[in-house]
Amino acid sequence: MKMLKTIVFTLVVLLAQQLYAQTGNETARKVLTAYLDIKEALVATDIKAAAGSARSIQTVIGKSQEELLVKIYADAATIVASTTVEGQRSAFKTLSENVYQLIRSTQANEATLYRQYCPMAEKNTGGYWLSVSKEIRNPYFGDRMLMCGSVKEEIN
Repeated sequence: MKMLKTIVFTLVVLLAQQLYAQTGNETARKVLTAYLDIKEALVATDIKAAAGSARSIQTVIGKSQEELLVKIYADAATIVASTTVEGQRSAFKTLSENVYQLIRSTQANEATLYRQYCPMAEKNTGGYWLSVSKEIRNPYFGDRMLMCGSVKEEIN
């Protein structure tokens, strides 16, 4: 009888872990989708679209207390609150780093992602971003320097 209880308990724990992992991956996928929308909005220098997609990230994350998601939520809140594209692009730099960490830890991307880098972003301190395409479309400069940057990593 004790052995049966142990087996049942172990199965319940494993099932709970599996469910938690699926929920985490689904959250990460939704965050990634909204993040990519922010990137495209910044490429187009569209402040309203960037803010709308950042609000989507806030909705997906909700009241999560997971440390990395709290950081991503704060980055999104900064983008929503910013009244300038420069402010949004500055917040996008930290958002990009945090979403990169999220994707690396959950492996939630369903397709290849490209981690891209522009050395001139953020007053020559450099900035990374994620993209679904190898083609460089720089969110830090938009049409002023649309193709400035390079692919630094492929995430499969």
